[in-house]
Amino acid sequence: MDIWICEDSNTLADSLADIINGWAELRGEHVDIASFQTGEVMLERELQPDILFLDVKLPGISGEEAARQLRDKNRELVIIFFTAYSEYMRSALELHAFDFLEKPITKDRVFGTLDDIVALKRPRVGKNIMLETDKGVHVISSGEILYAERMARKILVVTGEAQFLAKATLAGLYDELNSMGFVYCHRGCLVNLEQIVEIEGNRLVFPDGRGCEIARQRIKDVRTAWIECMRDRQG
Repeated sequence: MDIWICEDSNTLADSLADIINGWAELRGEHVDIASFQTGEVMLERELQPDILFLDVKLPGISGEEAARQLRDKNRELVIIFFTAYSEYMRSALELHAFDFLEKPITKDRVFGTLDDIVALKRPRVGKNIMLETDKGVHVISSGEILYAERMARKILVVTGEAQFLAKATLAGLYDELNSMGFVYCHRGCLVNLEQIVEIEGNRLVFPDGRGCEIARQRIKDVRTAWIECMRDRQG
């Protein structure tokens, strides 16, 4: 994993890097850590990390603005804010930060956050299902599916890598998938709760930035089911 630390204090950045390296050694994970003292220098990098530990209060461009610019480029970036000022919690939530750490940062708190991130990034599993298409039978793992939507008399099945039309009914597909964490976001579309990364109003978002609209009367049920799914995944 590529992990960046953006913090103007070298002492704090070095301490955090030592904690992360200690976690990686204990967990058998490989990490590459890069540290930056300002948001401007960090934003000059073309490549982006998997995880970013970001101080809210930075000289020059603020941590909040740096996070906004990075989030615009990569919705999957995992951001962990840290600061001595709890009033920045609201900004962290608005920017969909994964976590918010208050200084002084402790080893146990960092270990817990990294463990949660790894748990959420584990490959999703599911059962193999067989779907008939015009080209023959297509076998796919249910965990790969983002959503399935009714299209005339067929079902458009969409994964992160491809999509195809299946000769099936949405009701029949739901009977097969409802135990695997699939729910209706509206009467013509099934979504995989495991693949949702966020819900914004009446729109849910998948890891690649694509999304689906949620019927007004379904918003509360979908949100509740998604939260429960996330809790189950974190154990």
